[in-house]
Amino acid sequence: MATYAVLDRHGSLQDRGLDASAAAQLVLTHDGHEYEIRSGGKWLDLWVSRASRNASGGTGGMTRSIVFGATEDDIWREVIARAGMWDEQIVHTDSDYDVLSRITD
Repeated sequence: MATYAVLDRHGSLQDRGLDASAAAQLVLTHDGHEYEIRSGGKWLDLWVSRASRNASGGTGGMTRSIVFGATEDDIWREVIARAGMWDEQIVHTDSDYDVLSRITD
């Protein structure tokens, strides 16, 4: 099973060795943001806060994102694939991150 490395918008490593669930949750909760997975009938829908709980106005409530799936695992895979939507974060497999780290050193 693949493990993942999560980088912030500046390319700084946030954490690595994460399974898909932990990597996706790290992306979604970056800088105080919140998320919920809600049942939308046939599908599970990912809802995300409009702002960080660290912002002066609070989270601004929740809004449905474009990410949905039949299972939570489907949602985690979509979040990883679309990590750039959340503050331009990047998710690589650990093996890809190791290769990229050697190239940039």
